[in-house]
Amino acid sequence: MMGMAWHTWDRTSSWVQALAAIVEPDGTPADQTLSVPGEFVERGAFERKEFPFNHELTVEQLVQLASSWSFVAQRSDRNVVLAKIRDLGEKAESLHTGLVRFPHITATFRLKQPVRGVVG
Repeated sequence: MMGMAWHTWDRTSSWVQALAAIVEPDGTPADQTLSVPGEFVERGAFERKEFPFNHELTVEQLVQLASSWSFVAQRSDRNVVLAKIRDLGEKAESLHTGLVRFPHITATFRLKQPVRGVVG
């Protein structure tokens, strides 16, 4: 059996769309979780399943996380971008918990095994 999994942002969330607009000035990259990498395609058909989850973190943790993303860390306007993320996080944080709910999806792929001994 072979399985693979990738985590990605849940871009159906308006909050995540606002975050993406800040950190992805060239537009949203292609979703690499829609199919298995090309080098695995010849191994057979894969079954795909999604599992949503929420990463909950403080605004400060959100800013620290964003500062570790290479596509933010390498920007010449890094400090401006991080300030915008902090502002967005402060608007998105829960009044009850003080946490920001950052929705993600884990996309999983399982290689379908051929059924043995079945005569067509």
